[in-house]
Amino acid sequence: LAPMRARLAPLLDKRPRTWALPFISSVTGKVETHVGADYWCSNVRQPVLFQAALETAFGQDTHPDVVLE
Repeated sequence: LAPMRARLAPLLDKRPRTWALPFISSVTGKVETHVGADYWCSNVRQPVLFQAALETAFGQDTHPDVVLE
């Protein structure tokens, strides 16, 4: 993936307009506000922290009715 990063960076660094719902990463286990090229490149190399992501989701003031992975 590293050799392709330079070619993919212009696509991966696009910012979404606005997120109506929190984006909790199963890679970091935290709420993310920007996921650019560095995030997606590390995403394919890192273990999934699904439990940490769920703990983040259910540890907030609001509890989700639905969780998508």
